[in-house]
Amino acid sequence: MARSANRIRVRHLTPEKTMHLIRNAARLLLLALLFGFSLSVLAAPETELPPGLQIPEAARPGPNFDVDKATQAYLDLLSPEQKAQSDAYFEGGYWLQLWGLLYGLGVAWVLLGTGLSRRMREIGRRFSKRPWIYTLIYAAQWLVLATLLAWPLSIYTGFFREHAYGLATQTFGEWSLDELKELLLSLVFVPPIISLLYAAVRKAGAR
Repeated sequence: MARSANRIRVRHLTPEKTMHLIRNAARLLLLALLFGFSLSVLAAPETELPPGLQIPEAARPGPNFDVDKATQAYLDLLSPEQKAQSDAYFEGGYWLQLWGLLYGLGVAWVLLGTGLSRRMREIGRRFSKRPWIYTLIYAAQWLVLATLLAWPLSIYTGFFREHAYGLATQTFGEWSLDELKELLLSLVFVPPIISLLYAAVRKAGAR
């Protein structure tokens, strides 16, 4: 039994190894930013968009207005190439939902399976012994590391794919700045909410 327990024991990460992993993640993020910036300066393929202000006769309001006919009238404005592009975008989006789920599970496994999650909890407890404070610190660490690990997929889905279909005009720097703002806002609101939820669970369990 002792040998079996030793085999399934999770290896503890030392503080040095934890910092090494975090530094490597930061380097990967920097490389991804540089790579994306270099690609963004290349000429993006121009995509002709359908006329947005043109209202077909069948789509105009009136006593005989029909939703199906109005929808078909708008679809008739699209060229065959634009219809094919639209279908490819939405069908690809369905697959991306699946890959995003699998990617998210992989990120969770990295944080939980390697012991990083335990190290983050210990770091939080070094700052404070109060549960609501170290839970808040833990949630902030999880959010940052999960964002870093998911960054490659975010670059593809949020920047390159949108530009490939002519649905975005931002440069890579502008897009990255928006992503950074979103992360900062998440750090302001998400960790306190998680800390409050855990506090409620602890209080309910203590009854």
